[in-house]
Amino acid sequence: MENENEYYKLSKQEYNAQNFKKALLYIEINIKLYPNDYSSYLLKGNIETLLDEYEKSIISYEKGIKIKPNNAKLHNDLAYSLSKINKYNSAILESDRAINLNPFYEDAYFNKGLFLYKLKFFQKSLEIFSFLLSINPNYTEAHLQKGLIYIIQNKFEDALNEMIIYISNVKDNTNAYFQLGFIYSKLKKYNEAIQVFKIVIDHKFYYPNVHFNIALCYIEINNYEKAIYEFNIVLSKNKKDLVSLNKRAFCFAKLKNFNDAINDYDKIIELKKNDSDAFFNKAICLSNLQNYLEAKKFFAKAINLNSENENYFHSYGACLIKIGKYKEAIEMFEKEKKIRNRKLTSSKSSVNIFNKPPVYVKKLVPSKTKYNIFNK
Repeated sequence: MENENEYYKLSKQEYNAQNFKKALLYIEINIKLYPNDYSSYLLKGNIETLLDEYEKSIISYEKGIKIKPNNAKLHNDLAYSLSKINKYNSAILESDRAINLNPFYEDAYFNKGLFLYKLKFFQKSLEIFSFLLSINPNYTEAHLQKGLIYIIQNKFEDALNEMIIYISNVKDNTNAYFQLGFIYSKLKKYNEAIQVFKIVIDHKFYYPNVHFNIALCYIEINNYEKAIYEFNIVLSKNKKDLVSLNKRAFCFAKLKNFNDAINDYDKIIELKKNDSDAFFNKAICLSNLQNYLEAKKFFAKAINLNSENENYFHSYGACLIKIGKYKEAIEMFEKEKKIRNRKLTSSKSSVNIFNKPPVYVKKLVPSKTKYNIFNK
């Protein structure tokens, strides 16, 4: 076995030095000399996995299993490679084989939990990670995965506990801090969320989702100036971010900087010419500047794009009163009433993101752009 040891050891040396192509060359020589050595197929599969050659690694592991079917590591590593080509069900079967061979094989439990997570079997995945922690309470990554599952299940207090345990042990995982900030925001602990999000920025200065989420937290605590600052950073990297433009415009309006808000609504309209809310919000800002004649034009454009929003008709009617168009204003209010009655009859109520009733002339509406307020 002298030659086997020689090439196997050479391959291991190159493997440990991360010279994977050279390591592969040596282990292939060793396999030619000793074709029945299962450990060579295991090493070969590991090298191929690190070279992202997953289908080749699968073949290597399967050859090793034919020689040594009761080796738990071969089954576990095969499971991982199968998962990398999205064969999660087959990967779970191999994880189970590894666990049957070694009931305390921690990595096999962890991998199985990940595969179940990928298949969206979140509760089963959670049970696996919990069992793993019962075997080894110091398996830190399991706390991270449990935290992520609890986020999906909207169990934010539980998610918070898991994420804090994880971060107390692993302090350089930027994504974990981001998730912790997200959890705090969902628990309405906005100041804590902001502080955690700023840790993410310290790790990596430009992280657009973080700046966006900090801005949203500042909105929740009515600090519109700081929200604008954060939106400015996001928009400096992506000037066409419709959601950030819309939210920044809202902040400007809350600070009564209506001209700045109008500038942002103009940018939105340029990017999305059929955005009725942008036309409507621009009209609201113009009304607040007492430029009712100009506001009238944009209320009309908003209604032309969307004739089913009762708030449009309400505010348009109020604007018409300001310029003495009482007959037209009454028509607008009548249309508003019809829409409200129709929606009431069909049990569909109008949604107001700010949880306020329609306000005379001064009501802003949210953009219709679909987005997740905290960007998971």
